[in-house]
Amino acid sequence: MKLKMRLLCLSLVLVFAMTTLLGCASKDKGAASNTTTEKTYTLKLAHEESPGADQDIYSKMFKKIVEAKTNGQVTVNIYTLGQLGDGANQVELLQNGAIELGTVSTGPAGVLVPESNIFSLHYLLPTDPVGLQDFLHNSDGMKMMNDLFYAKNMKVLDWAHEGFFYWTANKPLRTPADFKGFKMRTMAAPLIAASYNAYGANATPVPYAEVYSGLQLKMIDGQTNPIPAIRDMKYYEVQKYLMDAGSDSFMYAICASKPFWESIPVELQNTILDSAKEANTEYNKNMLETRQTILDEITSKGMTLIQLTDEEKAAFRELSVSVRKQYVEASGGKSQELLDLFQKDAEKYNK
Repeated sequence: MKLKMRLLCLSLVLVFAMTTLLGCASKDKGAASNTTTEKTYTLKLAHEESPGADQDIYSKMFKKIVEAKTNGQVTVNIYTLGQLGDGANQVELLQNGAIELGTVSTGPAGVLVPESNIFSLHYLLPTDPVGLQDFLHNSDGMKMMNDLFYAKNMKVLDWAHEGFFYWTANKPLRTPADFKGFKMRTMAAPLIAASYNAYGANATPVPYAEVYSGLQLKMIDGQTNPIPAIRDMKYYEVQKYLMDAGSDSFMYAICASKPFWESIPVELQNTILDSAKEANTEYNKNMLETRQTILDEITSKGMTLIQLTDEEKAAFRELSVSVRKQYVEASGGKSQELLDLFQKDAEKYNK
């Protein structure tokens, strides 16, 4: 009997010991499964310009900020124009999730999101740099624009611009009468051409690489571009006057691929958004300072800068309104609703 009791006790001790060991093993296994290494991300960011241009400057600022904010969790590799194809190809890669980040200018955007052709309209956006930045970030119209992009698989992180377009000519262009019979080179975009035709000009699409020779040979009388292009293409050699009319600005969006965006934690989304806005603030300050430096350089080479007065701009603004109907008819979709919001929002800044 005593032997049986001893055997029973021994059995209970062994069972307890095994249970304890299994329990410890189970706890160890659970602890190991809860210890996860933070996931790292290597992101491809493609932009539509050459090294050293505005979008490249912004991309490098963003890379520096987001990598610092994430302590190495995120690495950004930048691809300039041509490395992954042209602008349209890059946008397609972005939509499909083949690249995580990219810039989308109004050219390719206008094909995918026809409503975004609104940026080609003259005298619609605020002309004050501070007001323009506020409009791009906080207006109801831009919120709607961002929703339209998201429906096309692109999450807008922020909007940036490369400054306003300037007009060049061999005579001052201060009034619509000065455009009568004037052959104005434009991009091959119907809405841009329509604006200059509304002023009385003969809008003449010419390939970018042929503009200088066209001006030199008097095949065209003038052209419009942001001032870095006017400097880089040496239009000051064949044009005497530079008009600051504040008619329109070159815009681009900084986007994330929707498939990538929806795959990452909310905390990382917020960090990327904060980094984009911080980079944009730094970029915009640098851009405005650079524009003034370029203006000084161009005028030192002989071009005369003419800044149109508010009254002079008002005459062009009045004529430009007629093109808005053409925008709605050509773009369809939610273009009328978007235009109404833009006009309402812009009134706050253009008073």
